[in-house]
This record gives sequence, structure tokens and C-alpha cells, in this order.
Amino acid sequence: MYDRQFRWHTTTANHRPEKLRKLLFHPKTLPGFNGSGAHLTNMAFYDGNLRTLKMAQEESLDLVSQAVSRLTREPAALFGLDVGVLKVGSKADIAIINPQQLEVYDSDKNTQMEYREAFDQAQMVNRSNGVVEQVLVGGGKLAWNGADFDAQFGVEKYGDVLLKTA
Repeated sequence: MYDRQFRWHTTTANHRPEKLRKLLFHPKTLPGFNGSGAHLTNMAFYDGNLRTLKMAQEESLDLVSQAVSRLTREPAALFGLDVGVLKVGSKADIAIINPQQLEVYDSDKNTQMEYREAFDQAQMVNRSNGVVEQVLVGGGKLAWNGADFDAQFGVEKYGDVLLKTA
């Protein structure tokens, strides 16, 4: 009982911004995989991609462009998937990010405990309120409106299983 009443802070990844930037933008690393599902109830790593975009935004618009490619086009190419780019006829899920909200976003200050019925306990989550304004999935279906999931999200099919093309 008492072990659920306290929390501590620890760094589970690289806490040195200059080293983290070097890793995130190194051509032989693939950002985006951050253990989001590995510790569902006690760690909140759900905003790794937003942190990458924020780090890029702090430096330049060119680095933001590179970060978007590193989080979309490059992983798709590595896994042989025909996704990750916006072009006529391609499959695309789209996240609309508010750059002003991203600029003031502080992941460490947006961690909170939220009760999850599926686990019958509280889960640590990150909240990026205002940063992600919309998410469109499966040909333009609104999945997230900036405040909540669409009523049909999780009820009807929104996307497809991605299959390797080569």
C-alpha cells in the first residue's frame, strides 16, 4: 500500500542535450522508438517524437524539416513501407502540431497519473495539451481533435496494417 504513495525522478535516457541531439540526428540511428509500451503503468515515454521536434525547433526550421523526415520518411524506407510522405495517392496519417505550443511545451512538467480501468490502477502519462491540434488517420478521418478522441475512434476501422512493399 505505501509503495504507491511516493514517486521519484530518474533519467532513463541521455540527459545531455548535445549528446542526445547527436544521437537523434545521426544517420545510423532511428528516433521514434522510445519504449512507449514497455512500462505501461509506471513510466511515461509517450512524447519522444515531440521532444525530437522541440529540440529541432530550438535550433532551426531546417532541422525541423530534417526531424520530420527522420520520424516519418526514414523509418518507412527502412522497413520497406509505402508511407511516411505526403504525395498524391500515398497513405498518410497526419499530426498537426502547433509550433507556438511546442515551443513552450515542457515534457517533465506535464507528467501525471491517470486511472486506467484496463489496468485497475493509475498510469503515468505525458500530456501535451495544445501541442497536437489534430490527428487524421486512414485517408483523412479525424482521430484526435486537440482535446479528445473522435467518438468513432476505436469503434470503427481507421487505418490499415502496414505491409512491407519490397
